[in-house]
Amino acid sequence: MISFRQTVLAATALFSSQLFASPWIDANELFLRNHIQQLADAGVLSAPVTTYPLMWNAISADLLNASPDKLSPRLQQSYAQVLHYFNRAQRNQYNHQLKISAANEAKRFNSFGDSQRQQAQLQLSTEYIGSFWAGKLSTQLRVDAEDDNSLTFDNSYLAATYGNWVVRFGAVSQWWGPGWDSSLIMSNNARPLPALSLTRNNSNAFETPWLNWIGPWTFTAQMAKLESERHIPNAMLWSTRATIRPISKLELGLSWSIQWGGDGQPNSLKDFLDAVTSKQECANGADVCDPSLNTKLGNQLAGFDIRWSDSIAGVPFSVYAQTIGEDAVNNIKPADKAYVFGIDSIFSIMEQPIRVFLEYTETEVACGKNPNSLNCYYEHTTYYTGYRYHQRAIGTTYDNDTIAWSLGFLGQFENGQQWRSILRIAQLNTDNIDRAPTSSMVGNQVSKIAEDLVQLELQYQWPMFSGLLTIGGDISHSSYIDKKSKNEGNANVAWEYRY
Repeated sequence: MISFRQTVLAATALFSSQLFASPWIDANELFLRNHIQQLADAGVLSAPVTTYPLMWNAISADLLNASPDKLSPRLQQSYAQVLHYFNRAQRNQYNHQLKISAANEAKRFNSFGDSQRQQAQLQLSTEYIGSFWAGKLSTQLRVDAEDDNSLTFDNSYLAATYGNWVVRFGAVSQWWGPGWDSSLIMSNNARPLPALSLTRNNSNAFETPWLNWIGPWTFTAQMAKLESERHIPNAMLWSTRATIRPISKLELGLSWSIQWGGDGQPNSLKDFLDAVTSKQECANGADVCDPSLNTKLGNQLAGFDIRWSDSIAGVPFSVYAQTIGEDAVNNIKPADKAYVFGIDSIFSIMEQPIRVFLEYTETEVACGKNPNSLNCYYEHTTYYTGYRYHQRAIGTTYDNDTIAWSLGFLGQFENGQQWRSILRIAQLNTDNIDRAPTSSMVGNQVSKIAEDLVQLELQYQWPMFSGLLTIGGDISHSSYIDKKSKNEGNANVAWEYRY
């Protein structure tokens, strides 16, 4: 059996040239998230861990106070990996990255950890981590980008710490929710949103007995500016999320987004407060209407998620769910809801731990009381481009009117090699109708017509040429109502060097 000391030394030797420090763990670190989730499910980490970026200070105290020698070999391995990432984040003041990626076509679906939204990309970045502030300048030269922006500055930021709060300005990938393949309200499917945000730095519980029972908690709020090439140019997006962990097995999250303002729309502070305080307007855009047709001001989405972790006969497992509604009844209760349900577990093959998850996503949401009236989720009568940014949904990668199943596997070997596979079976645009069938900017951005899809995606990573080489691809079969079925394949390769 491999000792804990050997595991730490192996992790240090194999990953020292590949890791990249930041004040937080971002939504591109899939395999690090896997290790963090294992420690959280086992009670080693007490902080909520379903909001990314995840602040290092939220988990650092538990990480440093843990007794690794009392953990199982599987958890020792995860502890060694997370501890090494944390030590790098504490030790490195300057970090640089070169990444080159190419594919025969842009990636259609993005799950946690994905960031390829174009055919090819050259990325250069440099980052400074100080005691009270940090900053990163990241540039991307993109080829055949969906939004025709060939030069971008995604993942650039400037952040400062004040007390137990971190103020950040920049465009950073985010993921809100317990899902591995899908998040309904904030995911890395679209490009990172340029935003001003405020985030709680550590997750310590309240000291007062009146609130101490909610356990460790996190909070983040941000104001983002959307692109100018949309139906309402320069619209704003207010988003906030809070999570609590009252007991080690249970994590609860609340999320809320409001699309408001923009060119030609009310943009004052009062208008924003009207939206936040649930002032209503006519859903059909009229000045006066029947009260039954009232809806909240702006394009609002809100809901909650839950994750429960336990074990049966020593085998760990978790069940999780997320629901996000596009409207509300009684001003509070979300309506017109979409859903994500999932279950995950860890098992071993030849002493190598493998995470498996089965996830269900449903965005087939009816508008109001008519069950046959779809094409409303992520849509809005005023903000006609919808809950999207640069032609991708800000929430789930499947966009609206979809029923999707995904079966995923994550694995990592002691030599630093990592792999992932996802089998997707989906019914896209189930009603075969789109609100803008000829537009590339409005309506469903995944499929304008009904499509039954089966897709297998594979990815493998290993240290090479002093960096990290990733190869992957997917094969899919699509069938349609009014045209011939087709088979497609996509291959991609990426190499990144971090120093």
